[in-house]
Amino acid sequence: MDAEAPKQAKIYESDGVTEYEFEDTFLGVKTELDMDNVARMACFFADSKLKGAWYYIYTSKDKFDMNKEVEAIKAKLGAPDSLRNDAENATDHYVWLKDRTAVKMLARDAGDKYRFEVYYYERQWYNANMVK
Repeated sequence: MDAEAPKQAKIYESDGVTEYEFEDTFLGVKTELDMDNVARMACFFADSKLKGAWYYIYTSKDKFDMNKEVEAIKAKLGAPDSLRNDAENATDHYVWLKDRTAVKMLARDAGDKYRFEVYYYERQWYNANMVK
């Protein structure tokens, strides 16, 4: 991952989960709020154990090749266990369920911007907390 050392984490606590969120430069995208560019990543813990991580990119299409990132993840993880297309919002929702990990990916074409989110979860935690 193309990343610089994050400056300082924002820490959020809720329902026994502690999340450390960083906003800086990830996947070649630098957070510039005045330019409406956002690059965030976080990891979260429950009972002092790592349970997952995520990253979020929202930026102009000329700064980020979302399709390249989507194809790289698909190449690494194989065919998704679930793929849902939300045509109204130009968004694809992917889910991969592996032995120890669950991965969710959202890829949205938002006009002149891309919104790209990837979540990695410890599988048992995902099953207990994210599956309804």
